[in-house]
Amino acid sequence: AAAVGVALLCAAGLAGWLAWHGRRTGEAVPLLRRVLVQPPQVPAGAPDPRLALAASGVLDATLASLAGLQGIAVLDPRQLASQGTADAAPAALARSVAADEVLSASVRPAGNLARVTLRRLAGGESRLLWTSTFQVAANPDDLRLLSEAVGVHVQRGFPEHPPRPGLPVLEVRDEDYAAYLALKQSLDAGHTPAGPELAAVEAIVRGSPRFLAGLLLAGELARSLFLSTQEARYLDRAQDLARRAEALAPGDPRPPVLSFRLAVLGGRAGEPEAALARLEAALPGDPQVFSYRAELAEARGRAGEALRHMQAAAQRIPSWRNLYDLAGLELRSGRMPEARRHLRTLLERSPGNLWGTEALAQLELRHGDPHQAGLLFAELATREPPQRSLWTNLGLARFLAGDPEGAAAAYRKALEIEPGHSVVLLNLADAELARGRRQSAEALYRQTLSRLAALEARSTLQAADRMAKAQCLAHLGRAVEAAEIAQRTLQQSPDAPDAVYAAALVYALVGDRTSALLNAKAALRLGMSPSWFRISAFDSLRGDPELQGLLRAGALSG
Repeated sequence: AAAVGVALLCAAGLAGWLAWHGRRTGEAVPLLRRVLVQPPQVPAGAPDPRLALAASGVLDATLASLAGLQGIAVLDPRQLASQGTADAAPAALARSVAADEVLSASVRPAGNLARVTLRRLAGGESRLLWTSTFQVAANPDDLRLLSEAVGVHVQRGFPEHPPRPGLPVLEVRDEDYAAYLALKQSLDAGHTPAGPELAAVEAIVRGSPRFLAGLLLAGELARSLFLSTQEARYLDRAQDLARRAEALAPGDPRPPVLSFRLAVLGGRAGEPEAALARLEAALPGDPQVFSYRAELAEARGRAGEALRHMQAAAQRIPSWRNLYDLAGLELRSGRMPEARRHLRTLLERSPGNLWGTEALAQLELRHGDPHQAGLLFAELATREPPQRSLWTNLGLARFLAGDPEGAAAAYRKALEIEPGHSVVLLNLADAELARGRRQSAEALYRQTLSRLAALEARSTLQAADRMAKAQCLAHLGRAVEAAEIAQRTLQQSPDAPDAVYAAALVYALVGDRTSALLNAKAALRLGMSPSWFRISAFDSLRGDPELQGLLRAGALSG
């Protein structure tokens, strides 16, 4: 029988021990264990700000230490922030991310020191496998020593997982490590990364050029800035940082992950494939490699292959993220029922997951039942912090479900968050018109045009804004201008469902029944929900038999 351990806590030393009891003598060691690291707990209202910084150090050291062990796939707790369940029970967290185990930590004051407790838990039933409590100095100058102590204890807690070969020791100046942890603490709290943060991390790396965590963070920040700005200099910087990280730690799987994602973004011939080969070599036996294969296949335009790989990843590791990515691929492939089924499975495994709930709400809004979408968006919109987009989508769902009063109320909430937003003003105008308040609606259409003119004076309008302008002009009787804008915009985006639908709406409003019918049918074939055609603007098209057949077919497939 497995031995049962009892915690032996040492008050002053660095040692605390509970016998590891997860194996019988001669029992085969699993090839791979997925271990979720739970965010360290700090007493609420702790007066010493050093504790929070020490907790950031414990988290960072725990992730790095586990990543350095063979047979461990470490799961970053930042995955949990997206679902609002970071404080849930370990068993629920493990199910959400398909983890075999959870490693939790707490950091509490102990005079001038910090008392750190690590607990290794079996994922399914939260059974305690091992624990260790030790005390360390919490001063910023001592955080590097804290990291080393955590590493020692993590290795003791996972004795059946030897260190990976080729890992560097922690080489960083004390001041650089303290600055790194303070910055990472800010980022983990939700601060949006920008240029100054990247400059700060690069300064840390210049002072401590063999500091692996600094190189990885700088690379991730540069990647994030490239995604938001599309400036090639950020991609170049990220790739240089990733190369340095791989050279420094050839046994660590984290640098190849970064290199692979950057290679996919760069799109150069052969680079993503070479990066994927290095990544698979760094992750032997890890089924998560199927998701990376899917990412590359989709980037190369091989949708069917991408779908097969992502299905394999989700089948072997049914984490919320794999199910979410699978549903996204299915949605982009026009497989609406499969996407809906996998999003519902996601929410069964991870109740309240923000990303999963919003994805299902968007699917229902665009391709399914607007009433169901409204229920989901109503749940999301009440969460903190308030988001304009969620209230806007709630209003749109209510409008399509035949509730213009409820739609107008949601749009006004959205405008409280972001006053003068042109899309919300247009939607509110549509709701007011549906309520029979034409004078109010026309005033809002003019206000929307004014906002769009101000945007156009600064830069070229995006396609959605140009279509919004066309809709306003159509409602205000300026039919020729509206139709010209719709036609030009549609020529630039002939296969975009939103643009095709918006063109059908504009043509219907200006009385061009033929063009409205052609684009309405095209939008339905592109996957737009029949509910979008139930609004009064399309009343003139109701008698067309082919359109009615498409509407019925769309309702059945949704």
